[in-house]
Amino acid sequence: MKTKQIQKNIPKGWEPKTINDICENLDNLRKPVTKSERDPGSIPYYGATGIVDYVKDFIFNEKLLLVGEDGADWSKFADSSYIIEGKSWVNNHAHVLRCKKANIYFVKEFLNYNNLGNYITGTTRGKLNKQALMSLKLIFPPINEQKKIAEILETVDKEIEKTDEIIEKTEKLKKGLMQKLFEKKNGWKEVSLKKVTEKIGDGLHGTPNYSFDSEFYFINGNNLSDRQINIYPETKRISEEEYLFHKKDLNKKSILLSINGTIGNIGFYNNEKVALGKSACYINCKKDIIKEFIAYQLESRRIVDYFTKSLTGTTIKNLSLTTIRQTPILKPSTEEQQKIAEILSAVDEKISFNKKLKEKLTQLKKGLMQDLLSGEVRVNI
Repeated sequence: MKTKQIQKNIPKGWEPKTINDICENLDNLRKPVTKSERDPGSIPYYGATGIVDYVKDFIFNEKLLLVGEDGADWSKFADSSYIIEGKSWVNNHAHVLRCKKANIYFVKEFLNYNNLGNYITGTTRGKLNKQALMSLKLIFPPINEQKKIAEILETVDKEIEKTDEIIEKTEKLKKGLMQKLFEKKNGWKEVSLKKVTEKIGDGLHGTPNYSFDSEFYFINGNNLSDRQINIYPETKRISEEEYLFHKKDLNKKSILLSINGTIGNIGFYNNEKVALGKSACYINCKKDIIKEFIAYQLESRRIVDYFTKSLTGTTIKNLSLTTIRQTPILKPSTEEQQKIAEILSAVDEKISFNKKLKEKLTQLKKGLMQDLLSGEVRVNI
């Protein structure tokens, strides 16, 4: 088991305490549910990182702190410790703590801040055992300061939760719009994707000669998402000679689609200096076709179901060019295509804005945790 030294420069008024000093461990009360207890039910059934099901009976009926014992991803921010309240059932993958001499929210944040991954045992499935948790020694401020710090962090958490709700509602709105817009009964003509495109093809079925110092990249389906071509630190580079030899006739009407392994991710070509691998398909739309409209259709439930039924391969799934060319596409007028693309793009912009806002709030909270939970910045009581 890894160990972590207690902070050397202890802020004035703070003192070392173990989790056992401030919390009562209720692990002896937790247990897995039987099939009869599980179905049906409306009471939350908790595991290492949150709700895993709903049951018809409860073990606890109070505010408690759960800490992942195994199955938690301790490398993630604020993932291994969380608070529950009201009637609940907890299985044996989460430790159960009743905070007696500390602010429960503060303790949760402090445990997450101190990264419990430093205290796990085991290699295949890491485990934070009860003894390691309860003997964990941290430095704690007085209870009034705990409460103040907790209030500040909780305020940011509430803003993150509000943003999450907006994202969820907007994504639900988009899903409903796409379902209605891309139904066959809209009266629009249905044609194969081949009929509305100039060319459909894929990339190199092989390995190019890589270059370590170049501005040209060799991309595959895993480089495509959110209507973009994403270049990562690990993305391979190729020489200009290789690029010119393998490049495809991509243009401003090109849609890129992942077709091997990960299916259905979309990127738009924007004059990037890239050559394609075999898991990236390119779809060059005709002049009277709005590429954004086609992209939204390719993401619709109707087309996703069509792709899913047509996949080949066992371990690694593949979408053939023949299947893609035969994809049944609804074709309204160019004006209608443009209007629909604008409506859905506006919804996407709202989702994107709120995702960026959530990221900023998350980074703000990380900074506050660093300042407040280390005692580097003190709060006024």
